Amino acid sequence: MADKKPGVPVLLIASAIIIVLTMLSFQWRVRVLPRNYRAYERKAAELAGLLGVREDDEACVTVCGDRRIRSLNRKYRRVDETTDVLAFPCDEPRTIKAGPARVKLAAGQQPLLLGDVVVNLRQVERQARSNGNRPLDEFVAVAAHGMLHLLGFGHQTTREGEAMEEHERRMLDALGLEVVEFGH
Repeated sequence: MADKKPGVPVLLIASAIIIVLTMLSFQWRVRVLPRNYRAYERKAAELAGLLGVREDDEACVTVCGDRRIRSLNRKYRRVDETTDVLAFPCDEPRTIKAGPARVKLAAGQQPLLLGDVVVNLRQVERQARSNGNRPLDEFVAVAAHGMLHLLGFGHQTTREGEAMEEHERRMLDALGLEVVEFGH
């Protein structure tokens, strides 16, 4: 058990740091943490709130490097290359209501086990440089994309992709981020 910070439970499990932020657990599985790693955690929690994730719903964000995400991509998608984000949904919400800047889960449903979002920090840093974004902003944009997948959004068709991009844009605007382009 690691030292506890006031108000933020921290657990050490198999050399991974897990931070529990009410409805969102955050796992760092990289050798070197960003200097402002707490800002990444706060923004991810804000993002979950914008999506309507409630305190009794569960979602996990795992931050890793190239090797781990490539292994997951190969195992679960049969694609042998690195990527920026993977999403592993569990319970798919039955109803999603979209507000002006928010995607909201339908009220009154049982607590949801939304699933896991795995973000490749190294790829996010490379993309941020390429896209002219701050790494934190690129991270939030990529995490938003993954979280929308947990909620059942996809981009298999042009129409689905446009709807997903619109939700991503609304979330980034609501967080005050000016990300012109993100991802690969």
